[in-house]
Amino acid sequence: MFLGRPNVGKSSLVNALLGEERVIVDARPGTTRDATDTPLLYDGRRVVLIDTAGLRRRSRVDDGVEYYSTRRAQDALERADVAVLVIDAREGIADQDQRIARMVYEAGRASVIAVNKWDLLSGHTPEQVRRVAQERLRFLGEVLVVPTVATQRRGIEQLMAAVLRAAQARATRIATGPLNRVIAEALGAHNPPADPAGRQLNIYYATQPTTRPPTIVLFVNDPRLFTDGYRRYLERRLREGFDLAGTPLRWVPRRRRPAASARTTR
Repeated sequence: MFLGRPNVGKSSLVNALLGEERVIVDARPGTTRDATDTPLLYDGRRVVLIDTAGLRRRSRVDDGVEYYSTRRAQDALERADVAVLVIDAREGIADQDQRIARMVYEAGRASVIAVNKWDLLSGHTPEQVRRVAQERLRFLGEVLVVPTVATQRRGIEQLMAAVLRAAQARATRIATGPLNRVIAEALGAHNPPADPAGRQLNIYYATQPTTRPPTIVLFVNDPRLFTDGYRRYLERRLREGFDLAGTPLRWVPRRRRPAASARTTR
C-alpha cells in the first residue's frame, strides 16, 4: 500500500506502476479520499496496490470526511504486507513522515521509502538521502530507500524490487540452528547487560515461532534484564546475518530455568 502526506505523489506512483491513469491525480492535496485497491500482475506475481488518502497531523484533521479517510487508510494498513511511505524529495523526511513510519512499524508491516519527485532535488546523491533516512527512521531497522519520479516512471522497477524484497523479509523464517549461532556470536562479541545488583542477562536458547513479521523468542534467566539497548544490538547482528531489510522484528523474552541441553548460546 502507499502512504504519505498529502500531495507527495502516491496516486502518481500507483498509475506509473499500472502504466495508465487508473487513479485520479490532481495537484491539489486531498484528491484521494478512500483507500483504493487495484490488482496488478507484476513480473508473474499477483499483487494488490492500495492507494490511500494523504495523512495529515492529527491536529489538522478537522474535517469529517478527511477524518474518515484517515481512518480508512489506517484500516487498510491492517491488510497490507508492505507499506510504501512516499516522501517529497524537496521537503525531506518531516515529523509527520516519522509518525506514519512509526504507525507502519507498530502494525508489524514491512516498509519501503519512495523518495518521489527526485528530479526536483539537486545537490544530493541517493546514498546521502539513504543515510539521512536511516538516521531519521532508525527505529525501522534496515531502511530500503528508492528515488522515484512518478511522472516519468523512473525508479519504478527498483521500487517494486524493494517491495518484493521487503515482503520476502517479512515472511522469512530463520532455522533454529543458524539463529542460535548468530545469537551465540553476538553474545561472545558483546556481553549482555547486568542490573545494579550484578545479575547478568543469560540467553539460553532462541527460536522463531512465527513470521509476518519475524518473531524471535528468547529463553532467558530474567526478561527484565533484556534491555532495549541489547535488543537493538541483537537486532543489528541478526540483520547482518540474514536479509531482513525492510521488515520489523519482534522480540519476546521468556523466563526459563537453565538446562544443560539448552545452554547453546552461553
